[in-house]
Amino acid sequence: MPLQACDCDGGRLAWTYTKMQEQLQRNTHVFLGQVLSATDSTFEVQLLEEFKGHVPRPRLHGRISQSNCGMLVAEGVWIFYTTMNAAGTMPELTYCSFSGNLTEPYLLVMPPDPSLAEDSLAREHYYQEKRTELRALFLQHWLTEYPLLVAYRRQHVPASSAITVSTWLAAMALGVALLTLLIVLLKRKGAQLGAT
Repeated sequence: MPLQACDCDGGRLAWTYTKMQEQLQRNTHVFLGQVLSATDSTFEVQLLEEFKGHVPRPRLHGRISQSNCGMLVAEGVWIFYTTMNAAGTMPELTYCSFSGNLTEPYLLVMPPDPSLAEDSLAREHYYQEKRTELRALFLQHWLTEYPLLVAYRRQHVPASSAITVSTWLAAMALGVALLTLLIVLLKRKGAQLGAT
């Protein structure tokens, strides 16, 4: 099992509010992405939603680590905690990172009591029960994490993307102009119908 060879505290497998806040501060980019394809060495991601940092383009590429700690990357929706380079490439993902597959999370189930080793049905029941418990816990963590990420994004809107008063006035003027044009067109249409 690759995680046993990793010298870390388990990444997302050991999720806590404190760890999530530490990872949010430590990483430059935090975003949701759809992994579109993955090979043994690379993967491609479509950006879905940004929480921290500006992702340079909607399609990103990453490398899969070949180390014992390298995370398996599969298609699905992922949360990425990372720091991209200037070209927009993500560093290799490891089990120590806080990134993870939300569609098919990696769930580490501890082996059952050795007394179940001979009973395959009891062993299978044990694994199904433990996976169900871990999925419920994983979902609970994500339902806590997502609103926190949205709140973080709202509190850290870059000044350049904030709507200024002059931008707001220009948008309002454009709206009034479009409304006036619509009224004129409707009156002309009504006049044409009345003349017929």
